[in-house]
Amino acid sequence: MYYNSYDISSSYDKKGSEKLKKVAILYKNRDNNSIIEYINNTLLYIFGEYIEIVPYFANELDNNEKIVADACLVIHENMLYGIKNNISNYSKVVILKRSIRKQVLPELMAIPNNSDVFVVNDTYDTEIETIYMLCELGINSINLIPYTQVKRSGVNKAVEYVITPNELDLVPKYAKNIINIGYREIGFETLFSLMKTLDIDNDIINRNILKYSIELVEQSIHYQESYYEACLRVQLLNLVVDQSMLAVVLLDELNRVVYYNPKALSVFNLKKDEIFTGIDEGIINSEEEYKDYPIRVNDANYLVGKSNVKLVDEIIGVIITLQDERTLRDIEATIKSTIIKKGLVAKYSFNDIVYSSDSMKKCITTAKEVAATDNTVLISGESGTGKELLAQSIHNYSKRKSGPFVAVNCAAVPESLIESELFGYEGGSFTGAQKNGKIGYFEQANNGTLFLDEIGSISANFQSVLLRVIQERQVIRIGSDKVVDIDVRIIVATNSKLSEEVLKGSFRGDLYYRLNVIPITIDALNKRKEDILPLMEAFMGRIYCNLTSYEKDRLSDYKWPGNVRELENAATYYKALGRLPDYILNLNLCYDSGIIESNKLIDACCKEIGIVILKIIKKGTQPFHGIGRAGIISELSIQGINISEGKLREQLQEMQNDGYITVEHGRIGTRITQFGIEYLKTLGI
Repeated sequence: MYYNSYDISSSYDKKGSEKLKKVAILYKNRDNNSIIEYINNTLLYIFGEYIEIVPYFANELDNNEKIVADACLVIHENMLYGIKNNISNYSKVVILKRSIRKQVLPELMAIPNNSDVFVVNDTYDTEIETIYMLCELGINSINLIPYTQVKRSGVNKAVEYVITPNELDLVPKYAKNIINIGYREIGFETLFSLMKTLDIDNDIINRNILKYSIELVEQSIHYQESYYEACLRVQLLNLVVDQSMLAVVLLDELNRVVYYNPKALSVFNLKKDEIFTGIDEGIINSEEEYKDYPIRVNDANYLVGKSNVKLVDEIIGVIITLQDERTLRDIEATIKSTIIKKGLVAKYSFNDIVYSSDSMKKCITTAKEVAATDNTVLISGESGTGKELLAQSIHNYSKRKSGPFVAVNCAAVPESLIESELFGYEGGSFTGAQKNGKIGYFEQANNGTLFLDEIGSISANFQSVLLRVIQERQVIRIGSDKVVDIDVRIIVATNSKLSEEVLKGSFRGDLYYRLNVIPITIDALNKRKEDILPLMEAFMGRIYCNLTSYEKDRLSDYKWPGNVRELENAATYYKALGRLPDYILNLNLCYDSGIIESNKLIDACCKEIGIVILKIIKKGTQPFHGIGRAGIISELSIQGINISEGKLREQLQEMQNDGYITVEHGRIGTRITQFGIEYLKTLGI
């Protein structure tokens, strides 16, 4: 493993005017120039232009000559006593330990046990050193004999095996098996100690030590493996911390700088091992930990965090983090933009709610008061009264307004999927699951608001699961054992009387009382007639002035079973056809047919929508299947009619009870009966 000048220069960038570290190498003498050159080249390969090498020779040193260097590499520890007067700082001394390349190990291990083996080197001392090295590396099942000692004794002892570190010209001619282990290499432990003594621990040098030492046989293999693992951890730390938007400074127990990332260097004038004075000493020395503590540095506002580094119960250091105010604003803007792109936003505020009635005024006053808290809100009201509009307004009036608003219609989510939709799941946790898993609605709403509409439709089994999540504010994804903390404000809505459902046993009482912290009720539109015309004006815009007094009276007199949603549909109808629907203008409208009665299909006031639904079912009825609820809702939406799945389910049940349709599970779906066909014929359809 010989490193020439080409290897050295290709491993480094020029350091320019940076001061080089001085390495003094202490040899016994100049007798073996090839070894001296080999050691020099090896060190230059590892440390390159970070160091300059100055050789010293023990036999040439004067007693009073001092060796001054950043590190002093001594070739053998038995030299220390003789040069004790020449060493100016023993903390800078590193003893050279040697090793061999792994590629020669198989030849050495193939020598038969208990064989006599000559070790041939340039001197008796270096032969002994080589024997010690081989024994330390585990080559101890053979008898290693220094060849110089045999020559001195005059005894002619022939052996079959000879080991030499590149001194082939000294090997006896009669040797049959010569194993040249090459020049002894500088050991890993020596290189690591030298790097630390010189204080030039950087990526280039670490890379070269790893690349070099992986070819060596080492006695302390665990020490070497720990170094590899430490290098990996350091690279991971650097990847995370150096790219962090936080300024990070690590201090020791004396407040000296141990580590800092590039962001910290841009804020403070930092030098390693110097006392950190960048922020108030009281914050650093306090045993209390801080998070988001406001300070001012260099005419800029920052939030500082301070965490104690403990070894068991002993504080051994401090981590200081800073985040500047401008970065925080940029992050908030990015998060808000992402939330908007995903559609997890509340579009409406209290200013969008049109009303004149006292009941709505009281409702909104309560909603504004509760918006300032994080309490759970239960909004009750008939379908179409604007429960989600109120929920969005509460969110936008609260401190969570910059966070997500996630709305979930519980009635629209199949029971088999509601748990995975709300809590999320890990990839492959069930058949049909996405490969990478999915984040549930609770996690999506973190730091914001989760709105659960039609809460009364969830099953008894899921009610117990939901209760625990609301109590603990923690979720576990399906297929995972990891608990995820959530910070979510919960608003629920229902169009049924949950208190009655509790009495019936269909809704858990403990869940009801957990949800019913702040109850808000929105009255039906027919109980707040003062709001009808203002709402109609808001929906119709400029053409509202086209309405006659008679039409306005009819609007006010109508019962509005579909509430504000039906009122909006009437406005849409007027804008499209220039008139109000017949069932609003003629409240006594009925049909002479003996097929329809007051309790059949729909009452007169809802007749128009009922006929549309029946027409859709007729169109979707085929010999072997019908149409599902989703298809009916889709067709109604195309015609500008909005209806919830829960309301449609009630409507279809009533129509089935009256004999107009049949409703079956699965692909068969909903189909019109002959009775329903005859009814449509009486209407000329």
